Amino acid sequence: DSRSPPKYGSLRSPLRCVPSLTRSIGRTEALYNIFRGRNSAKEASGSMLRSGKPLQRFVRAASQRQQSTLLKAEQPLKTVLILGSTREKRVGGRVADHLLSTMQDRGGHDVTVLDPRTTGDGFFMRLMEKAHFHYKEGEELPAALVETHALLQEADAYIAVTPEMNHTIAPGLVNLMNYFGSSTYSQKPSGIATYSAGMWGGARCGVALRSYLGELGCMPVSATFQLPGAWKPSTFDGSGRLDEGSAAAKSAHRMLEQLEWTADAMRAKRLQ
Repeated sequence: DSRSPPKYGSLRSPLRCVPSLTRSIGRTEALYNIFRGRNSAKEASGSMLRSGKPLQRFVRAASQRQQSTLLKAEQPLKTVLILGSTREKRVGGRVADHLLSTMQDRGGHDVTVLDPRTTGDGFFMRLMEKAHFHYKEGEELPAALVETHALLQEADAYIAVTPEMNHTIAPGLVNLMNYFGSSTYSQKPSGIATYSAGMWGGARCGVALRSYLGELGCMPVSATFQLPGAWKPSTFDGSGRLDEGSAAAKSAHRMLEQLEWTADAMRAKRLQ
């Protein structure tokens, strides 16, 4: 047959593909070593440049992931729990204690609790008259505002722990948080932890908190910790913990897992 063989465009012969395949394997191995923590991104980038095209975007992404992993191991998340109840007799402290114990078991958190009843020697028990951001330069600020602002400003994540009152957010939580503007909370995530005496665990309060926290700039993660029947004697065990097999305890872990992932990512971005 005198007809010429069919042409297949730029298809290379197997032997001609070997160098390209070798370079690809080299780049893949370099990236794998970065993600496994065996090499630094800087060391790997040299081998990648020698083995083929300079995959700078991949190196940069790998470097950021490596930096984030090291940061998580070396520096725990600064997490602030903000209580919403201001009542003398309340169960909010027990709910917060369960979260504190759970975060201690999970690790990776440096937790501070803001309680309207005790923070700043009870400064936040009175209705707000003047917000932190309304003080002019040179004007003396109350010590409680200065200290609390610094604590919230340095935080990596927030958790609102509040009962449902009249089907919405407890006024003590809003009063405390409203002293500070969105620039204090922005670019950080928040978690929602609600409780009630009824069977819904403060679900309607949680819905209201989504828009409120979002407007402050600390977008809440999707999972919420909801505790129904919070006042029942059988809700907490002798050590103040929930049954780990209960739906409420599982919801706390889901919320914390999402909060940790988001807080780690947002902290890495803020540090760039």
